[in-house]
Amino acid sequence: MLINKEIYLIQWIIIVLTLTLLLLFDNLLFQILIIGSLLSLTWKISPKVYPQLGIEISKINATCVVFGFLVYIAWVIKENYVGFSIFLLNQVLFHMGEMLHVAFYKFNLLKWGSYLINHSFGYNLAITFSISEYFAESFFFQKDYSLFILIGVLMTLVGHSFRIGAFISAKQSFHHQVQSKKASDHILITTGVYKISRHPSYFGFFIYSLGQQVVLQNPIAFIAYIPVLYKFFISRIYLEEYYLHQFFGYAYQEYSANTPILIPFIEYFLRF
Repeated sequence: MLINKEIYLIQWIIIVLTLTLLLLFDNLLFQILIIGSLLSLTWKISPKVYPQLGIEISKINATCVVFGFLVYIAWVIKENYVGFSIFLLNQVLFHMGEMLHVAFYKFNLLKWGSYLINHSFGYNLAITFSISEYFAESFFFQKDYSLFILIGVLMTLVGHSFRIGAFISAKQSFHHQVQSKKASDHILITTGVYKISRHPSYFGFFIYSLGQQVVLQNPIAFIAYIPVLYKFFISRIYLEEYYLHQFFGYAYQEYSANTPILIPFIEYFLRF
């Protein structure tokens, strides 16, 4: 467990180090040299320190340099593009949260893909559309209204709390893919955030995704996200609950009867 925490801590150190150096050397040429040097060092040194992880640890730590750069960009543009600045910070926190679960509880599965950056074509398309809408609309009208930003930030914080809380509460029993066979260490989790929602990671991602669009003040993306998210989670939760009832029988039936999902109206749609 110690090496798991160590590797995750190093990722945050790389992010902070990258940010600090970029803030200290406010010269474009120096900054290019800093990023290039950090990318080269992390790529070459990482597999020597953790040879069991091979090329994956190189990709993981190099990505942290990129994350540090994104945090720096968020800092630089915060005056003119407040919403996009917060959006970038949220994206870094989201992907580091995904890595936390694997690094702490499923170390044998640790790889660059644990960040879920390249989650799916649909996910990448949604992110691209969100950014495009934000900057396209920014040319025509003011987007950074403080009330919307505050609401959006609160939504994303709730989302982060539920999703990361699900990782911490479920530990090894959490899976990013629906499991059709019960693993020996798979137990029914009803503590932590699972007391509040029986699918806290789904609720967290739902409220986080919409919160990001409120932060960006993207009306088109916000409206478009709603049916897409519902379509995904209805089919996903329906399948997952089918297997959970098989795995845990009456215990899950009783738990699900007393614990909501929290995604509005989704339990109504699950009846059909």
